[in-house]
Amino acid sequence: HKRSPAEGARPSDGPLAVIDGDQGTFWDIWPQTGSPHWLLLPLAESIQVTGEDRIIVKMDFRDSRWPEAKLGCFRLSAAPARSSVIKLQLAGAIGNAHLSGVDTLVAAHLVSGNAALAAELLEPTIESDDSLVRLLLRATTQRMQDDAEAARETAARFVESLKTETPPRSLYEPGFDLVNEFIGLDRQHFSILLEQGWTHQELARLSRQLEGDMASAATYRQRAIMFARQGQWRKNADDSLQAVKLNPGDRRDWGVAASALLMAGEDEEYRQHCRAMLKQFKGTVEIPVADTVCKTSLLLADGVEPSELSIRVVRNGATSASPGFSPWFTACNALISYRQGQPADAIEWTNKMPRLDGEPGALALVVRAMSEAKLGRLEDAENSLAAAQLLIPVELGVLPAVGYSGPILPQASIGHDWLVAEILRREAEMLIKSLSDTKSDSDVQTHQ
Repeated sequence: HKRSPAEGARPSDGPLAVIDGDQGTFWDIWPQTGSPHWLLLPLAESIQVTGEDRIIVKMDFRDSRWPEAKLGCFRLSAAPARSSVIKLQLAGAIGNAHLSGVDTLVAAHLVSGNAALAAELLEPTIESDDSLVRLLLRATTQRMQDDAEAARETAARFVESLKTETPPRSLYEPGFDLVNEFIGLDRQHFSILLEQGWTHQELARLSRQLEGDMASAATYRQRAIMFARQGQWRKNADDSLQAVKLNPGDRRDWGVAASALLMAGEDEEYRQHCRAMLKQFKGTVEIPVADTVCKTSLLLADGVEPSELSIRVVRNGATSASPGFSPWFTACNALISYRQGQPADAIEWTNKMPRLDGEPGALALVVRAMSEAKLGRLEDAENSLAAAQLLIPVELGVLPAVGYSGPILPQASIGHDWLVAEILRREAEMLIKSLSDTKSDSDVQTHQ
């Protein structure tokens, strides 16, 4: 898999995606079409085959985006032992120029089965200065020499290094084999470490660009995503605001900065940001722009007066837009009506949704929950909020404004529209609880 991060590649894509059980990840040949590609899949358990036996391999293609995509001309081969697979993987790393200097020679000796020569090349190097790739090669050499204790120690150092960097993609699988055998790390935790190391590397790369003469809105935008994936909302907001300065006509950067400011707890700065956004897009007749401005400005009850927004444009957009965009504008209209103090009308807008799924569905359900609560229908409100929570990425519900130290967040979970739904979900939760407590107190007093 050769697609770069700039072209949309994620650490979870690539050869491992073939067997990870997730239909949302993929391994493809773009942009190296017309070139040979190969994939090694070691068996979890070895099998005994005689001359009369047949091995049947079934391949299932389930990508909903490209259902017609199948393998072209291909062949299947079988390797006799696990060591053969490791040698082929290292050979692939050499062929892809993923190794350099002495590492290439070490790998070449391991491929030829000469672990002793590989160990001789590694001896003069300072072990404490080993790079991630060198640690992998050293542990592989120790394993081939049956030095399990040394291989285990080196594998532990390899795991620690994965937190700040990742190996070349061709070494993902031998890396997993190593830590699985000697550390007991499973596939899921290995993938989490890869995400963490990749994000750390990307942050360092993008920061170097921004410190030089390559600063651009796109670079700030990319680094903002990396910060968001680490739950660093203040830094995410700062980079998004820089992207706004460099490219003020992009509505999306304005929206991302606004949601990040609220996630960071910067309510007053959010309000100032909304005022500037209103000035930038005043009088817009573009439906997507009006939608972003309205939705973003109404995240707080006292953010912007609805009368200052291009509401008519969004109202018309719900009926004039194509079916693919209509749900987004319809959900936005529900939020507008709610902020205008018209909860019944807001519920009517949510009823116009063809289906309640994805980001627009989550927004509509949260608005419906708040509207039902305002109308005194607390049980309905709780049910609507519960339905919204099933849609909103669960990891967003536990994110603090500062001090997050959990796993790297999936990029698909930290988009502006999911954050919009989450920010309003928190408001709905507080509203329903407040009204429920008030009702309980009232019931107690009546009983007394």
